[in-house]
Amino acid sequence: RGGVMRITRRECERLARLPEAEAKARPVFHDDDVPGFGVRLNGPGRLSFVMRYRVRGFGAQRKAKLGDWPATKPEDARARASDIRTAAMRGR
Repeated sequence: RGGVMRITRRECERLARLPEAEAKARPVFHDDDVPGFGVRLNGPGRLSFVMRYRVRGFGAQRKAKLGDWPATKPEDARARASDIRTAAMRGR
């Protein structure tokens, strides 16, 4: 489940309307611009922005929750994900 798309306000609204059966699987839809950035469907109408990344020099994959939709806008979450990715590539 899940997929790759440009995460926008309109896409978040569409995902929030998906049937409950699809929401139970908690799929993650990844952004086509920032690697590791995505939106997780937590239940009917409940979305969270997430980021998966690896810090340079450390092998373990890390996860960060960037906020819940609609309180957090997709463009704000994408900017934060981009900052996390840049810092991780620098070893921070």
